[in-house]
Amino acid sequence: MHEKIKDLYMENEYGIQYLDYYKKADSQLVKYCQDTYNINTKCHGMCVNCQIDHISRYGDTSDWAIKVEKAYVYEQEDLREVVGMLRRFQRVKILKRKGRLVRIQAVINYGVCTRDEEHPRVYRERKSDINQLRCEICESAMSARVHKIEGWVPFVHVTAFSVKCGFVPKSYEDEIPSTVRKTLTKEKLEALLSLIDPVKWARDFLGIELREHQKVDAMCTAKHTVRRWGRRSGKTYSECQKVLRFALTTQISEGHDAKGKEIKRGPVVLVVSPYLAQITLIFDMIRKMVKRNPDIHIQRDIKTPYHYLKFADTEDCEGAVIMGFTAGSSSGAEGGTVRGQGADMMLVDEADDMPEADLLDAVEPIQITTPNVMMMASSTPKGKREWFWKVCTESPHYKETYFPATVLDHWDEVKDEVERKGVTGVHFLQEYMAQFAIQIEGVYQANYVTDAEVDYEYGQSHKILWNQETFGVDAPESGWTYSIGVDWNTNAGVELVIVGLPPNNIEFWVVDAVNIPKHEYQQHIAMEKLIELNRYWNPSFIYVDRGYGGTQLEHLQIFSDRARMREPGSADAKLKDILTAYDFGKKIAYRNPATGLQEETQAKPFLIENSIRQFEQGRIRFSKHDHILHQQLHNYIIAGVSPQGVPRYGMNDKKIGDHRLDALNLALIGYILEMSEWATDVGEVANILHASSFGSQEVRKLVAENERNWIEFVRGVPRGIGLPGHLKVRYDPGYVEMKETQRQTSSEHSRTAEIDNAGRQDTNTLRIGFSSDTEWKYDGTKKPTSRVAHIHSRKPKRRTF
Repeated sequence: MHEKIKDLYMENEYGIQYLDYYKKADSQLVKYCQDTYNINTKCHGMCVNCQIDHISRYGDTSDWAIKVEKAYVYEQEDLREVVGMLRRFQRVKILKRKGRLVRIQAVINYGVCTRDEEHPRVYRERKSDINQLRCEICESAMSARVHKIEGWVPFVHVTAFSVKCGFVPKSYEDEIPSTVRKTLTKEKLEALLSLIDPVKWARDFLGIELREHQKVDAMCTAKHTVRRWGRRSGKTYSECQKVLRFALTTQISEGHDAKGKEIKRGPVVLVVSPYLAQITLIFDMIRKMVKRNPDIHIQRDIKTPYHYLKFADTEDCEGAVIMGFTAGSSSGAEGGTVRGQGADMMLVDEADDMPEADLLDAVEPIQITTPNVMMMASSTPKGKREWFWKVCTESPHYKETYFPATVLDHWDEVKDEVERKGVTGVHFLQEYMAQFAIQIEGVYQANYVTDAEVDYEYGQSHKILWNQETFGVDAPESGWTYSIGVDWNTNAGVELVIVGLPPNNIEFWVVDAVNIPKHEYQQHIAMEKLIELNRYWNPSFIYVDRGYGGTQLEHLQIFSDRARMREPGSADAKLKDILTAYDFGKKIAYRNPATGLQEETQAKPFLIENSIRQFEQGRIRFSKHDHILHQQLHNYIIAGVSPQGVPRYGMNDKKIGDHRLDALNLALIGYILEMSEWATDVGEVANILHASSFGSQEVRKLVAENERNWIEFVRGVPRGIGLPGHLKVRYDPGYVEMKETQRQTSSEHSRTAEIDNAGRQDTNTLRIGFSSDTEWKYDGTKKPTSRVAHIHSRKPKRRTF
């Protein structure tokens, strides 16, 4: 782009840049964009800036749009033979530009005579228009066809700005024809301007003076818009004002009745949010706006089973309707509540809090049923690389407005409040600067998941080229170490994930993922599949979920024992040695890499923490086409934390599940417990680091810095040179300290023990595990009696609480 484009942006005190819609663009920049991308310059200056900003992000794409109402496509460059007609906003692909002409490729709708195809064709924007026509020669019905064409069109008929937009006029008064303007009184002219000027409408009809950035949003005429605004910047208020104006100033034609009278109705507006509280807030805000003008009448207002506002009818038009629904896993309704609804405008609030599948289930059917529906979406970014992120960063057909919270006039007061709350770092960037930082709520950060995705298919026959080396994923590679993770589940299916580790390398590659769906003999088929995979991949270890797989584990062990009698050296005979049951609900033994001592910790947090570290260090690679694993990684959350600080994991959307992710984590934990410094069979170290001793804060700080240095070093190591020592999993002192605290507090003690240890020095020690105030344990000099309560002289006074 032109170097002058940087002058269109403002930068706040935090280094965040955003578009200045009110700044006049440099004339050289405007001319460059007009000559190169054919932008519209006969509009308001904010639209010119918007087009330049949009093209700077998407201008290199070959997907352009028709700029005029009708564009004829010609076979040759002489523009004589017509091969098709394109409608305004229709997307076309630019193949070649030659002077004032461009060769395009597009899809058109045309009609042919059902009696004779040689009769003249007709071109229309929609198939429905063609079906209503008659042949001009024989008056027979027309049949609609779809055809892909290539041809030449004048360059002035296309534009790189592919957003469906009517553009804001330079002056709303100039939009009124002069012949009409001369017949109007000053009062009627002001009333007409109030209808066509959104900012003036809000001022005159509601008594609301919009802020500068809200005026930009109110005047925008784009059909598909998305708002990425910082918290407290007034996006909900702006949305409500826009919804209310659309409902009160728009009339939809429903054709004509039997007597030829035109039927009109007000629009249907659909508001969707994952939270009932947000729906309630939006409708309460609309009701307050309505009360600002006594001439606006609501005919019906209900709140259950969903929010519903019906405005009063006029003489020749039925009143508008605004409905509110919750959708998404947070509401427990997914996308089903919206299914079957029609709308002329749809507002999706807090879109980034809705699972992508549920959002598409709610939006796409309405867009297909009503092609002219206006789509508005808004949210505070959560960092997920899903629908909201895609339309903000990857969709050239959506108009994104971005404003950080610093656009507020009273930002200094908001800033003081933010600082008092201690909102800093990533939370501040996402909440108030509306930046796509990372996914805070999720266990696996979205940027690390994206980095782990590689363009390959599981089981593909051709080799993968990675860092100047080639290897395959369809068969075992020489020198690789393979691991299999198995998650047993009846409803979601049994998941088996195979992971490979190359020699002298530090990256884990998912080479295959298999799902055994729910049907008859499912578990038996899954065991046969595991035996087959064991024979094929020859893994070094297989970790399975014991929770649902206790019986399957026993059958596999019996199968391996029998194989040892028949073929002692076979893969089946080795199966029992490499098969390990991992119980998520119990504790797992590991060797503390900081102290060298064998310890125990909760199995599931240990499993998940290991997986998180592998993703953070960039050591995981899986297929970008594995949408199941992709969704489950984004869907995994921390549901809560126990009083001892142990996290409880869960799913944001239970429909997506987590079983393939569990199978992947089981495959990964095998490398850690078998090949790394965390393995229990390595020798102890002489030096012991006490994480809670004097100066431990400095130790943690030093290790954290070394952790970052290690990650940067590992990522810069070329493939093939190898690393000395064991497979390294870096020590996180905060994690080990948490596990040490859990270990020390895991034993059960009675109330009397806690009291006596706190205040009495002359009492005997309680037996661990007993909760009675009368059961005691003597020292090793003599055996305790069956009822220690009989020794009245040694029993302390009973305490009550």
